[in-house]
Amino acid sequence: TLLAAIGTARVVLLEGAPGAGKSRLADEARRARQLDDAARGRPALPWRSFADEAPLAAVAALAGTPSVLEVGRVVEPRAEELLTLAAHGAASPATIVAEVEEGALPALAGDAVVRIRLGPLDVAAVARLCASMLGEVDADFTRAVERAAGGNPRLAVEIVRAASARAAGRPSAEDVGALDGHGLAG
Repeated sequence: TLLAAIGTARVVLLEGAPGAGKSRLADEARRARQLDDAARGRPALPWRSFADEAPLAAVAALAGTPSVLEVGRVVEPRAEELLTLAAHGAASPATIVAEVEEGALPALAGDAVVRIRLGPLDVAAVARLCASMLGEVDADFTRAVERAAGGNPRLAVEIVRAASARAAGRPSAEDVGALDGHGLAG
């Protein structure tokens, strides 16, 4: 898990398609770690976001202090350079958590790199998501949301919201089918 990798791995790559929940996982891990630190009477582990800074300056600021640097999306060479430096221990004992597309940066490997893949939600997970938003839901509605979202959590949430907004009462599979992309947030 992400929490287990923080402090042991130098680089954690959260892999998945856009909307798969990479940012949400990082946010929840940060919150869980802060709560754990508070419960144990420890100072909170510093956790910050990678800004527009030179990779060498970023690793120099991290080196020697346990902390986490979050890279929202790896889309430019300077972020890749930062990850490579960190994987080789330049930011130790800090951990870099980066959001990447599945299979990105194949050359970044080794004992210091942990990859956590976020795949699509299955029907059972979509059912739990729907129930968390609406209470009790029928299986046809859940299957319709799962098919329409393709297992993408962000899209599933938008579909449930849009189907609920258009329904006269409890949303149904027909409400999902009638959306046809209308009423969904971009």
